[in-house]
Parts: sequence; C-alpha cells; structure tokens
Amino acid sequence: MKKINRRKFLKLVGTATAVVSMDILTGCEDEVGASPSNGAMTNNKTDTSNDNPSNSSMEDESSSSASESEGSSSTSESESSSSTSESESTSDSSESSEEEKEDDKVIWEYVVTSSNTATLYGYNAKGIIPSGNVEIPEKIGSYYITEIVDRAFWEETWTGVSIPKSVKKIGDDVFGKCRNLNHVSIENGLEEIGKWAFSETSITEIELPQSVKKVGENAFKDCEKLTKVILNEGLEVIDGWAFAGTAIIAIEIPQSVKFIGRAVFKDCGDLEKATIKGNPDWYEMPSYASSSMGAFDMCTSLKFVDLGTCLTEVGDGMFSWCTSLESIRIPETVKQIGRWAFNCCYKLYDVSLPRGLEILGEEAFYECYELTEIALPRGLKEVSDGAFCSCSKLQKVTLPNGLTRIGTRAFAHCTKINEITIPESVTEIGDEAFRDEHFIEKVVIPENVKSLGKEAFEGCVQLKYVSLPKSLKTIKKDTFACAYSLEKVDLPEKVEVIEDRAFVQCSKLKTIDLPVSMSRIGSEAFKGCTGISTFVIPENITTIEKKTFQQCLLEKIYIPATVRKIEQEAFSQALPLKKVRFGGTESQWKNYLEINETGNTSLIECTDIKYESKASELNLIL
Repeated sequence: MKKINRRKFLKLVGTATAVVSMDILTGCEDEVGASPSNGAMTNNKTDTSNDNPSNSSMEDESSSSASESEGSSSTSESESSSSTSESESTSDSSESSEEEKEDDKVIWEYVVTSSNTATLYGYNAKGIIPSGNVEIPEKIGSYYITEIVDRAFWEETWTGVSIPKSVKKIGDDVFGKCRNLNHVSIENGLEEIGKWAFSETSITEIELPQSVKKVGENAFKDCEKLTKVILNEGLEVIDGWAFAGTAIIAIEIPQSVKFIGRAVFKDCGDLEKATIKGNPDWYEMPSYASSSMGAFDMCTSLKFVDLGTCLTEVGDGMFSWCTSLESIRIPETVKQIGRWAFNCCYKLYDVSLPRGLEILGEEAFYECYELTEIALPRGLKEVSDGAFCSCSKLQKVTLPNGLTRIGTRAFAHCTKINEITIPESVTEIGDEAFRDEHFIEKVVIPENVKSLGKEAFEGCVQLKYVSLPKSLKTIKKDTFACAYSLEKVDLPEKVEVIEDRAFVQCSKLKTIDLPVSMSRIGSEAFKGCTGISTFVIPENITTIEKKTFQQCLLEKIYIPATVRKIEQEAFSQALPLKKVRFGGTESQWKNYLEINETGNTSLIECTDIKYESKASELNLIL
C-alpha cells in the first residue's frame, strides 16, 4: 500500500504530531503536542511542533484581538497581501531545508514497543536508500532496536549486513531472497532467527553468537553458496529445514541442542562429516510420513559420522539416502533406532549396534545392499517391519534369545542368507518375513510361535525341510509358495486351515499328511505340486475349491463322504486320475456330490472309482 510522507501530513494538520502507520495513515492524537504511543510508526528524524500553553488562552487572545480589530482602522489590502506572501515564502524555505536534511540520510521506520525499545520495520524511500554493506542501527533516538519485523528487507539488493547487539530477534523472511547478500555479521545478543530469515541468499559462511537459542524453520534453506556453519554452544533448537539445500561440508551440533526438527540438513549434497555432541530430541514423524523428513536425508556425500557418547536415540530417517556412508558406530547409550534411520544407505557395510538397544524401527536398514552380517543385541524384543528388507548381500544374522516378534518383511529379499535360527522366545513371524531367502535349506519354527504370516517363506527356492510348531492352526496364504525344493513338511495335528496358494508350485513336495482336524483347503493350495502322486482329503472337508490340484500329476486320491462340492478346475491341467476312492455310497457320488464339469475331466473320466472306501486302501494312514 502507498506510504504517506509524514512531513507533508504535518503541513496539512498544523502543529499536531503525526502518527503514521507503516502502510496507511491510521490517525492522529486528539490533544495538540501528544507523543507517539507504543506501536505507532515513527521516523528516526523527529519533527517538533510549537508548544501551545492551553487551548483556552488561545481562544481568549483570539477574542480580544477580534474586538480591537473592530475598533481600529482597516489594514490595507497590499500590506495584508505582502505579509501573507512573506509568510508563505518563509514556510516554503523551511520545508525545502527540511527535505534537504532528510535526503542526505537513511530514514529508518520503526515502532516503539516500550519506553526505550523499538521494532525496526524498514526504511523510508524519501531518504537515502541503503545499499552495499548495511549496518542495522543499534539505537534510534532514545530507542534501542530489539527486533526486526517479518519481511522488513525481503528481496533487497544488499551485499552485506551487520546486526547490532541490541537485536534479540530477526523475524520471518527478513532477508529472504536477498540474492546478492554474501556476508552477515551478527553481534552477541541475538536470541532467535526466524523462519526463512536468510533463505535463498548468497551467504558463504555464518557463525552464530553465543546468545542464539533458536534457528527457525528454513532459516538458511537453499543458501547454495553456504559452505561453513558454526553453531554456538547455548543453541537449543534447530527447526525443520534450517540448513536444507546448502553447500556445507562439515557440521558440529553442540551439546546444548535440545531439539532438531525434520529435514534440517536435507539435500546437503556436499556434507561429508557430521558430529553430534549432545542428546537432542528428534522430530517424531507422523505415521503417514516418509523417510524424506530425516535430519540428514539425501546427504549423498556423507562419509564420517560421530554420534558422541550421550545420544539415546537415532531419529526417524536420520541418515536416509546417505549413499556414501560406509560405516557407523552407534554409541552404547542409544536405546532406539528410528524408522528409516539408515534407509537406502547403499554402501553401508559395517554396523555396530549397542548392547542396550531396545527398539529397532521399521525399515531401519532397508536396502543397505553392502551389509553382510548383523548381530542383534539381547535386549531387543522385536525386529520391526522391513528392518533389513532387501539387504541383498546379508549372509549372517544372529537373533537374540528374548526376541518375541519378527516383523513383516523383516528379512525379505535378503537373498544371500543361508541359515537362520529362530529363538524359542519368538511368538510371531510376520507376513513375508523371510520371503525370497534363496539359500535357506532348513527352517525349524519354535513351539511358541502362534502366528506364522502369509508369504513368510515364499520364494525360498532352496528350502527343503520345514518343521512347524504343534500349536499352529493355520497355514496362511502363500506361506511356502514357490519353494521349489521343498520335499517335506511336518504339519502339526492342530492345523485346521490351509489357505489359498499355501504350497503353490512346491514341485518337489512328494508327500504331505493332513491331520483330521482340517476343515478347509484353499484354492490353488497345491497347484503345481507335481511331485505328489497320492493325496488323502481329510474327513471334515466339505469342498474341494477351485484349482486346488491344478497342474498336479496325481494318480490316486481319497475323497471322504463329507465332501459335497468340487469346484471348477479343481483338477484342471492334470493327467487323468488312475484311482479314485470315495468314502460315501455310489448314490451319494451321483446324486449329492456336486462336481463342476469345467476343468475337471481328469476326475470325471477316471475309470477306477470305488465307493464306501477307506483311505487305507490307497496305502496311506490318515
């Protein structure tokens, strides 16, 4: 909005002192000679008016003068005109002199905040325009400048700026996008740097004075020439993205820092070394967040990390995508490693975990391709979801006694693991926990495991033998899918359900004994199990679901009288069955058993069907 020149306003209103807002005229004092109140915009050049003793005496003198005038002779018109002309000439001369005085200095605009302090709002264009290396005034008149208001000098062309010791706070975006600004000097006294305060400037280095307590969000973000930052002991808060996108080469975080926000050093592609002396709290990412919010996310040149001796937590996403990081020593004081902490550290091969570690976050070491071995400490109760997923060179894993849960995809796609010992303390194995472990040959699942997740061992192509706990009741979907080498599975007596595709394409599986407790066999459960030639359906099964034995080379099968329905393609793409033994009568077979003809010709065309039979007739014991 248009600024109003205070001098011209005074000319209009006479002797009253003006109160001018930064953007618009907000009004003037009712009483003549009143001073600016707190919060009013003022210039550093003080304009004074003639003091009037009182309004009443002025009125009395005016009345007396009028009476005398009536009783005297009239003043000539020429004298009156001459007097007026002379007065106007004097006024114009005074105004011209005042303008010349204002034009030769910077006119700072400020708002009084107390009896001796003020907030700096900018400068008045009627004075000299600040340029080059600018010194912010410590004091204007009797007022110390303690704060610079938001966006006060946004997009200025200055090349340098000095902040005096009186300034306690630099507001939001004060020097934002001052693209020529390459030097900043800050005297001890400043306590807070606001959001975006120096963002997108050309600063090359910055040293914070001992008085600074907080660096706000984005304060130095995208200062692409900023290579050196010295943080002061006494600093307490470094907020989100504060130094993101800068060119800093090394950073040391003082022991005094209590909180570090999200993505503070994100995209600092030249950062090679980071030292953390204290034990700050880290920004806790919400459940919907991603690894890209970590403190050192995408610091692709980071090679050396010193976590000190006080740290208790490695924050969420802290070193995510630090693709040059090769080794990390996590101090014994650390109790928690957050989600995505070392996610996509492709070159990380050497990790030392502290003995007191209690929490290992989701995908903490996801896609650490060079990691070859890991020993988890005794205090750890859970390997979280995806913790070591896709660590493609991981060969040796030591799981501690006391571990209770192996999470979803915890070791999925770790294709080089050749042996895994699951502790007796484990009660839950999550979905896809060991998916695509190409070299595991034997798995013994402890008796305490109550839940074995779907796809837990899918794609374990070298797996030959599996022992399942006696208490297990369900073999979930795709649990052993595509375990091409699986030859033997000992199913516990309490198993009730085999879900869809549980053993699909287990082509070397030759025998499998299903317990009488079984109530369901899911669709495609044994699809492609070409090694099984004889199969006994348990007595409680009522439906043979679609594609259950598709692509199997079955020769003999026992079907109990409880079966009432055989769905489409249950025996499709298979050789004709040589023997079918049915537990019910011929009448039940023909009248009560519903056989979908689609894709079941191998069953329908069998010429050796016997009724009221027993499973033992197939030389198997149920």
